[in-house]
Amino acid sequence: MGSAFSQSCCANNADVSGELATGAVKRRDSYVTRRSAFLGQMSSLPDCPVHGCSLTFLQDFAKENREKVPAEDFTIGALCTQVIKPATKQDEKSSILSSLLGDTSLSYAEVAMREGLVDSAGRAAFQDMADHFVSHAWRYSFDVVLNALASWVRSKGTKELRAYFWVDAFVVNQHRAQQYPMEWWSTRFAQAVGDIGSTILVCDQWEDPAPLKRVWVIWEIYCTNQMGARFDMAMAPETTTQFRSALIRSFESVQTALSAVDVANSVAYHREHQDMVHDEITRTIGFTKLNEMVQLRMNRWLIEEAERELKLMKQSSKTEISEEQFKLQDNLARMLRESGNLSGAEAYFKALLQDIENQLGKDSAFAMSCLNQ
Repeated sequence: MGSAFSQSCCANNADVSGELATGAVKRRDSYVTRRSAFLGQMSSLPDCPVHGCSLTFLQDFAKENREKVPAEDFTIGALCTQVIKPATKQDEKSSILSSLLGDTSLSYAEVAMREGLVDSAGRAAFQDMADHFVSHAWRYSFDVVLNALASWVRSKGTKELRAYFWVDAFVVNQHRAQQYPMEWWSTRFAQAVGDIGSTILVCDQWEDPAPLKRVWVIWEIYCTNQMGARFDMAMAPETTTQFRSALIRSFESVQTALSAVDVANSVAYHREHQDMVHDEITRTIGFTKLNEMVQLRMNRWLIEEAERELKLMKQSSKTEISEEQFKLQDNLARMLRESGNLSGAEAYFKALLQDIENQLGKDSAFAMSCLNQ
């Protein structure tokens, strides 16, 4: 399965940290170069669909099918087995969801788009191109995924209210997904991640993020990085509140949790999938390099999130700067320094020192601590 994409990925991972440090334009240019290199080699492989579904549709689906699976097993995996696959598998008469004949099996998105399915808000339930690729653990409660995405949309403002999300169980034909070879995941799937251009990782608990233990999530982060897509994380409101507090009061624990990646021990529901992906990792980038790449990607997101939170704090503070803001800016500067961004760290330390001296005086404990950095 020596695909041109895999060979290119291996060649382009000689300096993982350098890859992560490049700007968005360079990452997209790199994606275009890699995409053109392997695009011609994929003619025998089926396309990976890039359809997206609305958040309202996902919420409608959960409401309509909640009673069809046990409450303790209300997961994407259970919904796929007990609702999605039966609804898209046609017998000699018709499918449950579709009256189209001739297709032996379809994806949920294919059926819904052919039938013009709309969500409860009156919008098309699916559209041809997703705005965001959703990476998640299938063992998560479906409610966790919905709450995290809803919280993410609210945090981004009105620009994301009409977003469409790529969710594998609905977009990929679940009757055939188990049959795809690794070459498909290394080419067609990776191309789709790059074409969508934005990946959102759903995380239930930041202290022990289950998705970072799942081999398919690791592969999705890898493809996101290799194809130059943006990366973000989505958490439920209560988890987000805890995470923001930890950014200030327990920053080291956040760093540790999001850096605790051991790709060699990542698992999949199907052991053959786990072995397949592990073999591809061994053949191309290797476990050590992939560990480093995922850790750097997560750290970069953490820096971006800390910067965003600091900006919100500054906008909301009217006069005096809070102790929480001092601590967050100090934590952010330390992390930038540890990541090798010395100029960025110095800028934050200098600004912090100036703010502390203006508000608390040059002899304050905060000022002394900042001077020692």
